[in-house]
Amino acid sequence: MDISKFNKAIVIEGDSIAKRIDSLYKLVHEYMEEKELKDRVLITLTQIAFCHYLLGIKVDENCRLDSLISIVNEHYDVEYRLSDLHIHF
Repeated sequence: MDISKFNKAIVIEGDSIAKRIDSLYKLVHEYMEEKELKDRVLITLTQIAFCHYLLGIKVDENCRLDSLISIVNEHYDVEYRLSDLHIHF
């Protein structure tokens, strides 16, 4: 992730965040192969939501993340929702 500091401001480049998001989505699919990694999946979903937040994408408008949550819910028999991942500062 490329981070630059300019006079007490931090600039994060979107391309590096987008690449990180893609790798996090892949991680979730890899984690789902192991039933005991349910907690790690939730942590990774939260990281994805945070990366989208950095890019200015609201969690409740994120169709890709919503679709992945549906897959995770079916796989682990849980009831995660997009609102569980809502990030606000």
